[in-house]
Amino acid sequence: MSNPSRRRILTTGALGAAGLVATAASQLQTTAQTQATAQASAIPDAAIPNPSRKFQNKVVLITGATSGIGETTARAFAAEGAKVFFCGRRESLGQTVEREIRSAGGEATYVRADVRQVEQVKAFVEACVTQYGRLDIAFNNAGTDYPPHKIADTPISEFDDLMNTNARGVFLGMKYEIPYMLEAGGGAIVNMASIGGYRAFPNIVGYGASKAAVIL
Repeated sequence: MSNPSRRRILTTGALGAAGLVATAASQLQTTAQTQATAQASAIPDAAIPNPSRKFQNKVVLITGATSGIGETTARAFAAEGAKVFFCGRRESLGQTVEREIRSAGGEATYVRADVRQVEQVKAFVEACVTQYGRLDIAFNNAGTDYPPHKIADTPISEFDDLMNTNARGVFLGMKYEIPYMLEAGGGAIVNMASIGGYRAFPNIVGYGASKAAVIL
């Protein structure tokens, strides 16, 4: 298979998936910044099934979905009819998210996995395909950050952890997701980056470098 056709296959439906991720992120930010009464009429509850169900029966894999944007995206995909398979390191939070999605009528499965660990990422992706039979969409969202430091004061361990989680974790996700998508003839991958990967900000060199790596 030629490289152009591989790119075409792996970007099929990517705009739709990315749009839902962006919507979920926007919902999360708006929830934090506005009064609940003001947002009630403007933002649908991602836990409630949406009649459109535009991702009905699609299998969606998400890393780092025990809280934040990952969690909101998992709920949004489930509300649109997707079968959501997600991971995170905080087991109790993951189990709560799974339980709440299922209670709302969605389909979700949580598996504990650390994107810094090769075998755990590989096992996570394989478990998704074993359970649901295929993989249609992947959102490589897992990431971390640390308090700002000047470069000379940045602990090497923190820099390494940022790169291993934010950049290498995305690489590992794609490494094991892509073969299943190619085999099935299509799929979409969305990788979480940041404006910090485009523009340098003071005292977050490790975070910026890790997100620039994702963009490139």
